[in-house]
Amino acid sequence: MSELLPRVVVVTSELNLLHVHALDRRSGELQPTCSVELAEQVHYAVADARSQFLYVSASNGSTNHWLYAFAIDPEDGALTEHGAPLAPPAGRIIHLSIDTAGGYLILAHNQTSQISTLRLAADGTLAELVTQHGPTSTGFYAHQALLDHERAHLVACGLGAPASDTAPEQPGSLTVFDYRAGLLSQTQRILPGPGLGPRHLDYSGGHVFVAIERGNRLFVYNYVDGVLDPEPSFDVSTLRDPDDALSGQRVGAIHVHPNGRYLYLSNRARETTRSDVGGQPVDVFAGGENHIALYEIDRGSGAPQLIARYDTHGFEARTFSIDPAGQFLFVGNQSTRNLLHADGTVEPVSRNVAVFRIGHQARLTYLRKYDFSGGEVFWVGAVALPMRI
Repeated sequence: MSELLPRVVVVTSELNLLHVHALDRRSGELQPTCSVELAEQVHYAVADARSQFLYVSASNGSTNHWLYAFAIDPEDGALTEHGAPLAPPAGRIIHLSIDTAGGYLILAHNQTSQISTLRLAADGTLAELVTQHGPTSTGFYAHQALLDHERAHLVACGLGAPASDTAPEQPGSLTVFDYRAGLLSQTQRILPGPGLGPRHLDYSGGHVFVAIERGNRLFVYNYVDGVLDPEPSFDVSTLRDPDDALSGQRVGAIHVHPNGRYLYLSNRARETTRSDVGGQPVDVFAGGENHIALYEIDRGSGAPQLIARYDTHGFEARTFSIDPAGQFLFVGNQSTRNLLHADGTVEPVSRNVAVFRIGHQARLTYLRKYDFSGGEVFWVGAVALPMRI
């Protein structure tokens, strides 16, 4: 059966490096094939529909920001820089997605709280930014902008920010835009409420599923013809023990399974505490939930029913990706932490990519993990290569 499925490469970031791994469908093993180095840390990436090109954002988080195009070798997935990179005027690109039919990139800029679009040339290189005729603000701290399945509208997440000693809370938001050939027209904005910050979303069956990072919740909105209901039809905690959540506990990424019937969401924790170990102070993991939550989606109402939670085998699962054929899931555990065991021993746990097999009813089986020592695992993606004839 595996011969009938597309060959897949898994692309993993490690600080400013992109590593390409070939996936063995029988064992789930990842075999490294090549790496490329960028000028700054990799933040996000997306491939076009035919897996010919990978578009990558990179930034130092403050002053230097880049957008790259890479050609994908159809035989082994090797990446070759394709045309000149672009420095986006709107700043850091924290998320990018693609209009595969129209040939545009959609860029979310967290520093300037807006989105922009960029036309792709016929050869896949970066062409030029599209001049917009109206506001493209997403609300405070843009974190994602994603076209719906009809590609006529998109919903953008504004994460907002909690109150501080010097500033009030910046509310989180969901902003809807009409979309046509790279042009955006804002039509709707929803504020979920105090302490609630949308991070990422995905679509399925007339519903929008929103990962509420600030608040650790999953919201489900009815969504018809580019219009969100003002209030979520379902609001559930993503945590096993929401009352015990520490300040660093946050929702991460969210993806609907390719069959549209199941939903995965990552919960991530990173807080540390100082502990005495053998007479020496050591920073150890303070506790929290690092897992992938699996939900079954009711086909009519969109109600998410929790099926299972799966340990990510690492800390701060910022990102994960699903094999396009729906057989594997890859988790990027962003951070390294020391784990203090009950017997007083300390286990260093490296940042890593964990591989899971997706089985019956989207259940996960952990297979293995691959450690990284050079820097944060900020993004991981699975790209299907063209079928061999």
